[in-house]
Amino acid sequence: IAVTVAVSIAVAAWMGALTFTFMKTEELKILSHTWDSSRVYIDLSVKNTGTGALTVTEVRRNDV
Repeated sequence: IAVTVAVSIAVAAWMGALTFTFMKTEELKILSHTWDSSRVYIDLSVKNTGTGALTVTEVRRNDV
């Protein structure tokens, strides 16, 4: 029984390590922004602070 418990604990630890290794996160932080004089365009400085690559596919302002 002790061997079964030890193997179960080892397998659980191994599975937990696999989960954290394969799970990547995406996080985009806005570092700064600057509006143009007509307030039509905005320049954003952003940084990916997550562990995985990300792609920005859409940007909305006030859900527009």
